[in-house]
Amino acid sequence: MHSISEGPNREDKGSTHLEEPEIDVKRATFEEAVEETGFGKFNLVLLLVLFFPCLSQVLETVNISYVLPIAQCDLGISLEDKGFIISVSFIGMVVSGFFWGVLSDSFGRKKVLVYGYFLNAFFAMIGAFATSKTMIIIAKFFGGLIISGPFSAAIAHTTEFHSKKYRSKVQFIRGMSISFSNLLLPLFAWAILPYQWDFSILEYNFHSWNVFLMVCATVPLLGGICYMFLPESPKYLMSQGKNTEAMEVFQKVYAVNTGKGKSTFTYKELIKETNVSQDTSFEQRSPLETIKNGIEQLKLILHKPYTSRMILACAASLLVTSSNNTFKLWLPQIFQSINDYQSNHNGTSTDLCTMLEDLQTPEEVVEEKIICSVNTNNMSVYTNSMIVATTRMVCCLICTYLIEWLGSKKLAITLPLLTAVFSAGLYFSRTPIEVLALSSLGSSIGSVADLVIMNITVEMFPTTLRTVAIALQLMTGRLGTLAGNITFPYLLNTGCAPPFAFVTILPFCCAILSFLFPNTENKPLL
Repeated sequence: MHSISEGPNREDKGSTHLEEPEIDVKRATFEEAVEETGFGKFNLVLLLVLFFPCLSQVLETVNISYVLPIAQCDLGISLEDKGFIISVSFIGMVVSGFFWGVLSDSFGRKKVLVYGYFLNAFFAMIGAFATSKTMIIIAKFFGGLIISGPFSAAIAHTTEFHSKKYRSKVQFIRGMSISFSNLLLPLFAWAILPYQWDFSILEYNFHSWNVFLMVCATVPLLGGICYMFLPESPKYLMSQGKNTEAMEVFQKVYAVNTGKGKSTFTYKELIKETNVSQDTSFEQRSPLETIKNGIEQLKLILHKPYTSRMILACAASLLVTSSNNTFKLWLPQIFQSINDYQSNHNGTSTDLCTMLEDLQTPEEVVEEKIICSVNTNNMSVYTNSMIVATTRMVCCLICTYLIEWLGSKKLAITLPLLTAVFSAGLYFSRTPIEVLALSSLGSSIGSVADLVIMNITVEMFPTTLRTVAIALQLMTGRLGTLAGNITFPYLLNTGCAPPFAFVTILPFCCAILSFLFPNTENKPLL
């Protein structure tokens, strides 16, 4: 017995070497590691930088709506041209959507962000130097082709630095950044476009709208520069089997957030996510494998019960987006038309249909010559646009709480129906105040309706199919926006009733279709 009890104390070096316990190394999953980094200075910087992608997205798709009323004489733009120029960015987005997803999954979020925003700034600057509508069209097409990739990568990049506790808040901040960007854009326009600048640099003639587009081009440039100094997403690094690099990122974030040394980070190694996760997004894939995986997910959506759900989600999104985005992108021009009418009629106003006649290229006869002229005394255009953007932010906040009370399905029925009512009311409005009130409420509620439908789509599909389902829904919405903006000017030329019937009937049909949605859990909108 004595020899057995003293066994461990024997000075047998060989035996001691064999029985020496292994060093206890704490290994963590992604969720454990990102939770350990906490929330601090690094996360705040990340959320501040996210504002650049949000503002860049808004500038790329909406800024041309403020430029066209001012640049129409310089570039010889007709009413039909305006519809195509407004929509050409969305053509680029539809063409490039799947392509950017493959690049982001294969080469990383950071590369897509940096190179993507630099390229977007380049084409935005080409638009600023435009001397013809053809140059504007080319610049906006390539801008749209590029912008959706880095924007999606920015959302993924920011989310992947936050634990589950903060991810819903990240989406809320993203939504508020988009809303604030819509408020900031008319402020930019107000500060620059009313000035009648006319000067030359290197044989290029510049006007206020050229300067405005130059200022817009600096936003994606600043965004690309900011992301150069931020680390790659640790989740992406782990998906590529680069656990050592991912650990270094976690330690740096932890040190910035807590003020402690990197060596005090609780975990020393990371578990290979491919061994512990059933989510295929974690698997290391080549570009070809990413494409194959996307095709496999598309095949699953084409089988019951997902096919009918996908058709329903895309149809509802098509209806509400076609109406809302078309009206939203034409609002600055509608406000400009009202402003022009009042300017030409000593401040008086009449019914909206009569005032919309000034949407055509403004011409006047001077010494028996037809002269194209633009009214730059249009402060009301920008103040009205800011009121609409503010209303949209308020509606978004209110509906974020309403969804907890009423549920997604009831809102998906009610909000498009209200949008249709306010849109129809515009046809009968007789004062600028009525137009502003109805357009603010109709546009804002329509935007929130689109978010609600997106929220329902997320709940209708399992995790492994959500990315493809949302991508298909976004593509359908962009196609609707494209078709709506090309159609709208032709409807205006046929009379006043057709364009308002267009923006009224579509959301009404969406409300009817929303009765078919299943009852889903009440989740945050943003």
